[in-house]
Amino acid sequence: MQTSIDDFLGTKNEKYRKVLFRSFYDFDTDYATHGLYWYPARFIPHVVRYFIERYTKPGDLVFDPFAGSGTVAIEAEITGRNYIVWDLNPITELLVKAETWRGDINEKMFEVDFNYPKKFVPRWDNLYLWHPREFVDALSRLWGYYHDHPNPLARHTAAASNQVL
Repeated sequence: MQTSIDDFLGTKNEKYRKVLFRSFYDFDTDYATHGLYWYPARFIPHVVRYFIERYTKPGDLVFDPFAGSGTVAIEAEITGRNYIVWDLNPITELLVKAETWRGDINEKMFEVDFNYPKKFVPRWDNLYLWHPREFVDALSRLWGYYHDHPNPLARHTAAASNQVL
């Protein structure tokens, strides 16, 4: 039975590699599609890439139970890993699919009714920490629309190898 991270990773006899992640921050953190949508507390993509490349190989599966803006999905896609990402935020699925989309696109795929009459407001303790009050009204209409019209990108693809839940 694996009882430590070293047992799990098979690194018991290896020396730990010290990495100063602040040294990564001099790089552009909005490359690829990382800057598509502002999201609070985003992972620095270079840190995610470091761990994906260090502990997985192309074709492996990466799981992120708190997907947020989709940094893990983007880096997994770029490095040839499969991924499953989860998040409570209903917009994450659309965001991650847009950020990692590889097919042709057109405006119809992204149509959203921002004046949708049915609102959905999550019962999050820190809703206004994550989303400015000025945006919650618009986001609640977007979330309401999304709940009634889920996963617009899935309507335009027959199968997907990666999952956003």
